[in-house]
Amino acid sequence: MSGVRYREAHPTPDHPPVFPLGLAVLPTELHQTLNYVYLLHLLAVKPDSILPPGKSLLSVLSRPYSHGNTQNSELSKRVETLVHKAFWDKALESLSDPAPSTQLPRLKELLTDVRTALLSLLPPKHKVLEMLSLPLPPTSNLLRSVLDPLREVLQALRSRCAPIHDQQIEDLRLLLEDPLDSNLPQIIVDVSRAILQLCEQMKDDLSQFVLGTMGETQLHEAVVQEAVIREREFILQLWGSKRAQELWDSWLKDSLPLPVPPGFRTKDQFVRCLIHALGTNEAVSCPLPTIALSMDSKGRDDELHVERSPPPPNSLPPPLLFVTPTVLYLQNYLQALVISSSLRALVRIPPISHIDDTSTHTRSERSFEERVWLLLKAEIDGEPSTEGTKLRNLADEVIRVNLLHKGNVVDPAEDMRLRAAVDRTLQPNDPVFMLLQKRLMQALQARLLQTHSTSATEGRESNHVPRYLQSGRRVPGSVGVRPLKNRQSGTYVMASDQESAKLVVKGFDHPVIVDAVSEALLMLQGCINWTERVWGDLLYL
Repeated sequence: MSGVRYREAHPTPDHPPVFPLGLAVLPTELHQTLNYVYLLHLLAVKPDSILPPGKSLLSVLSRPYSHGNTQNSELSKRVETLVHKAFWDKALESLSDPAPSTQLPRLKELLTDVRTALLSLLPPKHKVLEMLSLPLPPTSNLLRSVLDPLREVLQALRSRCAPIHDQQIEDLRLLLEDPLDSNLPQIIVDVSRAILQLCEQMKDDLSQFVLGTMGETQLHEAVVQEAVIREREFILQLWGSKRAQELWDSWLKDSLPLPVPPGFRTKDQFVRCLIHALGTNEAVSCPLPTIALSMDSKGRDDELHVERSPPPPNSLPPPLLFVTPTVLYLQNYLQALVISSSLRALVRIPPISHIDDTSTHTRSERSFEERVWLLLKAEIDGEPSTEGTKLRNLADEVIRVNLLHKGNVVDPAEDMRLRAAVDRTLQPNDPVFMLLQKRLMQALQARLLQTHSTSATEGRESNHVPRYLQSGRRVPGSVGVRPLKNRQSGTYVMASDQESAKLVVKGFDHPVIVDAVSEALLMLQGCINWTERVWGDLLYL
């Protein structure tokens, strides 16, 4: 695989995602800004890779509640306890009364207070708010009928709270699991009081109260807009508008081996250059500028300037800084596809049209492609159980399938020949490897150019964007194609029948590999569409 792989991990409040800098060294403040913008980027384009199971975007945008440890904080807690003790004692007394006429008004009051506390934390039409606005159903056990609404409230809070509150909510949920009737008054009072306190803590957690009233779709779009603005500002401040433009233009004109044809379309050239970078054996990178500090004669800081050193091979321009980790992953992903298809040429697998599903040998042969792909995919994903997929593992799969045709008789000479063939096939200069890689890259490029042939024209006709880079804020999403979020992959894709059709490439026609190629195309399209949204003025020159 090319270079050092980058594996995304689920962040926690203590371990947010860190942008892979490689050998670059940045000042602490600048590094923190970079990581913050990168977090916004991941939340915008791949939220499912960031959000822990069962969590919403709001939980990531929350900050842990500050409990405080000062004397004032402790005094405040004691005062609050004394002030509210009478209220909760009266509530417990009312719920302990067996008469429904006494219980019902107090239950309505408690549920109304809970609903009021939730108004600034949940969207206006949230099902929990609607449920709490309904009257309690007729029942022989009034107190037990309140348990389900309280469970729903806890579930809604857990999906939107900061992770620091998860255990507290879990403890409250366990209190509601099949309690004795005699304990119901105390449990309802305790849980209701804890919910109200938790709501206040969550309000304090939110950096902007308005976020809590937004639905997930609205919240995601707000994150997207903020990510667009922050990415653009960070890159232009780090490189400068002029230098960023120069590096972009140089990459478009000089990265391909063939000269740029006159009258080329910038977006088409962008696709060609990106495909070329993916097909290169050098790992893609986007080196940060070297910041040098000049001193005056008295040793004081004079000014900051960027030193211009030759970029390493296969460098991407500044506008692609935040998609570089995804492009690097794609580079390894596509190489793994080529390796899988190259190994298939070494085994005796009949054409798919001739496959007999009832044959034991056939089923084993068909599983060869799946097993090899799973090995390679686990390697590029960095799964601990498969860390460092060895050449021997791949050779073993080739030998296993070939032995099926020889009655499982091991021939040492044949074993050595096949292992040498596997070793040779995986070399980047192997004719089979080069042929399949070229075929795959050409197919991806053709599909992307076909997809953009009409959308680019529509974008130029329907939008007016500046010709040159400008710092400062701009209207997010002001470029041509309106991106739609794909919920499965979390990437931005365009609404196009051409994109939804699977891409079948000769030599990559096994169903598992066809799906993998289509997934790669979707990821690549997401990188292009995100770049278009942030840097539309570069793509529609």
